Amino acid sequence: MGEVDVDRFKEMCRVAGGEFYVWDGDAVCIGVRSDRIYRDIQMLRRRARETLDELIPKLHDSFEDLAVVICSRVKSMSSIAEKIERKNRDPRTFTDIAGVRIITPPELFPDVLDRLLKNEDIELVEVVDYIKEPTSLGYRSLHLVVKYKGFPVEIQLHSGSTNAYAYLCHRIYKTGLEGEVTETYRRIVEDLRKTIEEEMQQKLPLIPIRVTVRR
Repeated sequence: MGEVDVDRFKEMCRVAGGEFYVWDGDAVCIGVRSDRIYRDIQMLRRRARETLDELIPKLHDSFEDLAVVICSRVKSMSSIAEKIERKNRDPRTFTDIAGVRIITPPELFPDVLDRLLKNEDIELVEVVDYIKEPTSLGYRSLHLVVKYKGFPVEIQLHSGSTNAYAYLCHRIYKTGLEGEVTETYRRIVEDLRKTIEEEMQQKLPLIPIRVTVRR
C-alpha cells in the first residue's frame, strides 16, 4: 500500500472510529466496520470509474450535434469519508460517487433531457429542480439521479453561467475562504447570479421541461 493509500486508509479508520497502526510496513485499522467501509469505498469508486468510462462516450454520441460540454468525476476518498461522517450513512446508499456535468445553453435543456432519457441503459430515479426552486445562494440547475446499468450516477445540467457561479460559490463557501473574499469578487458572484436568473426566466419558459420518474 503506497503512501497516498495509507493516508486515505488512516482517514477512513478515523471516521469509522477505529484504531490505526502501522506494523512491519502494513497499515492496519482495528475494527471490522472500518475495514469493510474502506473496501466498500474502493469498490464503489472503481465501479464509478468503470461506469463513467462507458457512459461518457455514449453521451458524446447522443449530443454530437448539440452545443454541449460534458465533464465527469469520481468522488474523492476524502469527500466520501466526510459525507459518511456528516450523514452517518453507508456509502453504498450514496448516489453521487459517479458524477456528470452537462454544460449547455438553457434553451437546449429539453433536447438534452429528451436524448438522455431515451437511452435504454439509463433509468431515471430522482429529479431535483433547482431552476424552479433555487438554493439560498441563488444556485439554479437541474440535478438528476439516474442508474446506468444499475449503478447510480448524478447528472447536473448547467448553463455556462451556472457552471461559473457554482465554481465561485464553492470556492467561497465550501473551502473556508468566505472571510478572505474581496468586494470585487463578491460583485462578480452577484452579477453572475442575476445573469442566471434572467436567462432562466427568459429562455426556459419557451420550452417546458417535463421529466417523469419511472416507478
